[in-house]
Amino acid sequence: FDLKDAQSRLNRPSRGEFRCLNWSDGRVLWSAPEPGHANIIVANGKLLLFNDRGELRLAEASAERYTEFGATTVFTDEICWTPPALSEGRVFLRTQTRAACLYVGRKPLQAEQPVQTIAEIPQSTRFDASILIGGEREFPATTPEWSEYRLWYLWTLAGIVVAWVALGGVRVVGWRLLPRTSTGPARPDAIGRVVYWGILLGAGVGGSAALNSESADYVFTWPLALWGLMQLAVEASLWAIRQQHNRWAGWQARGAILLFVLGCGLYFHLCRQLGAAIEWSFLSGFIAAYPLSVIGDGIQRRLRAHDILWMLAVHAASYSAYFWGCAWFAKWWLRVGS
Repeated sequence: FDLKDAQSRLNRPSRGEFRCLNWSDGRVLWSAPEPGHANIIVANGKLLLFNDRGELRLAEASAERYTEFGATTVFTDEICWTPPALSEGRVFLRTQTRAACLYVGRKPLQAEQPVQTIAEIPQSTRFDASILIGGEREFPATTPEWSEYRLWYLWTLAGIVVAWVALGGVRVVGWRLLPRTSTGPARPDAIGRVVYWGILLGAGVGGSAALNSESADYVFTWPLALWGLMQLAVEASLWAIRQQHNRWAGWQARGAILLFVLGCGLYFHLCRQLGAAIEWSFLSGFIAAYPLSVIGDGIQRRLRAHDILWMLAVHAASYSAYFWGCAWFAKWWLRVGS
C-alpha cells in the first residue's frame, strides 16, 4: 500500500494505491486505488481484503491486474484496523466495539441456529462532517506550506472586507431612509452589525465548502468563524462592562461567551471526527488576538466619527494576529514534536 495519509477518515478510506511489485527488482506490475488500506488474507488464489472502512473485498491474486470479484460493507460507522481471520470458510472480523463472522465458503452453509445477512447487521448513523469543508489537502497530516496559509488568509480576510462593505451599505441606506434625529441611526447601526456578523460567521462556516467545490486549490475558512466568535464575545463583554446598570447587556455578554465556548468545542469535535491533525491548531491563536481586540475597542470608542473605518482596521489586525499566531504555533509544534 502506497499511502498519502497513514490514517483513514470516517467518510473515506486512507488515500493511496494498492500495488503489486516484482519481488526480484521492485518493479510495479499494477496499481489500484479501489480497495483502500486493508489487511489481507490469501486463500485459493484469491485476496480477501478487509479495509479500514469496514469493507470486505474479494479480488484475484494475480500479477497481471487488480480484478475484484465482489465487495460488501460490514461495518459502516467505525474505522477497522484489526486483521481478519479465516477458518473453514468463515471469516472473522472485528472493530473496537463489535465482532462479526461471515460465511464465504463454496458449499451452502449448514447452520444449526438462525443467521443474518449483511444488511441485517445493526449500524449507527453519523453526520458526515466532510460536507462542511468540501475537500481536503493532498497530504492532510502534514503542516501546510506558507503558500497554503497565505491563500487561506487572503480568502478569509476578504470575508471580513465583504462583511464590512455590507455594514457600510446598511448604514448609508438606513441613514438616508430614517429621519436625522438623535436616535435615528441606532436602528440601521444595529441592523448593520447583525448583517456584518452574519456574513462574517457564514463565510467562515460555509466558505470552505463553497470554494473547494469550485477551486482546484484547497481553501480552509473555518479560522474566520472561530475568530469571529472570539471577537463577538470580547466586544459583548466590554460593552457589558460599560453598561453596568443594564442587566440585558450582561446576559448578552454571557450568551456571546457561551457561543464562543460551544463553537470551539464543536470545532474540536469536528476535527476529531474528520481526523484533522493540523486544523485543531487554529484553537491556539486567541492569545495573540485578544490584546489587539481589547485595545482596539477602547480606541474605537474615542473615535466615533470614524468608527466604521477603525472597526475594519482593528478587526483586520486582530484577525491577522490570530491567524498567523496559529500558523506559527503549528509550525513550531510540528518541529518540536519531530
